[in-house]
Amino acid sequence: MSNRLSFLDSLRGISIIMIVAGHALYYAKDLSPAATENIRYLFLMGLPTFYFVDGFLLARGMLSDGCYDYLSTIKKSAFRLLIPWLVFSVLYALSRAYFESKGLGYKEKLIVGHPWPYIIQQVYSAACAQQMYFLLSLFLCRLCAPIVGTLFVRPRLLTSALLWSCYFGFIRWVMPLINPFTHLAERQNPVENAVWGMQFFLLGVVVYRLSETVDFRKLLVPGIGLILMSVFIKDRIFFQYGSLLTVFLLFMFFKNGFTALNFVGRSTMGIYLIHSPFALKAVSLITSRYITDPLPAYLVLVSATTALTVLFVSIINRLPYGPLLFGVPVRSAKSARTI
Repeated sequence: MSNRLSFLDSLRGISIIMIVAGHALYYAKDLSPAATENIRYLFLMGLPTFYFVDGFLLARGMLSDGCYDYLSTIKKSAFRLLIPWLVFSVLYALSRAYFESKGLGYKEKLIVGHPWPYIIQQVYSAACAQQMYFLLSLFLCRLCAPIVGTLFVRPRLLTSALLWSCYFGFIRWVMPLINPFTHLAERQNPVENAVWGMQFFLLGVVVYRLSETVDFRKLLVPGIGLILMSVFIKDRIFFQYGSLLTVFLLFMFFKNGFTALNFVGRSTMGIYLIHSPFALKAVSLITSRYITDPLPAYLVLVSATTALTVLFVSIINRLPYGPLLFGVPVRSAKSARTI
């Protein structure tokens, strides 16, 4: 019998749609600045959810399942995260080089005419496909599992919560002072993003610890109050945490999740890898031609891109070795395909 938590599939499903929606803003040129900013604000929980779920499952594996093996987990994570990162990073770089060489669509040349060290830096910083850095960042978080286990999983819950508060303070007030020295101009730094994402990873650990003593279903109404409060306070970080925890509580209340979102949630790796840039670009060219109103065009862009990528992922996963593209061994192709 599977010990999979279906509500987490739904949580991943809604979060990957938020990520697609966030990236779609780069292709929705006619949206007003105010609308663009409001949409970004609304979907702040998208990427943090995946760090959060990973931390939640790490704590579950260490405390509940009783079968956590660090070396085995890292080996599987390397196959699950690093192989898709390498394959798709090279694919997007080669595609970018082709279009640059033909003078199609790109004003800035990131590949053609540059030395190898520069090209490698562009690939590392996800310049060719803005989402690719996350796979490296998540792998780095998983590498820290022994430290996380020692400091956050095995000690008393109060100790874990206090340590998380200290880390949150570091991210909120110290990291901004360090960022100017580590940030790659207009690019992503996977190490920096791993440090940032660790706050949600550790939050997932603490929340799992708390779930062992508290019935979270009783917290749904206070959770809804929390997200409403965060809307009025208009603080980005407060809203990010409030929306993440409230949506988590909502899906935890429905333990079996929602069928459609569960289906999307089990395909998150594939959706994440292929939705940008080509799927979004292709769909945006069609929607901009037939829909002139910016907001409906944007909504169609997001929904059509999501549906198209889910279809592509389903087709690829049915090919004999298709799941390997998404880091899933062929023998495990019938199991989870989430990030």
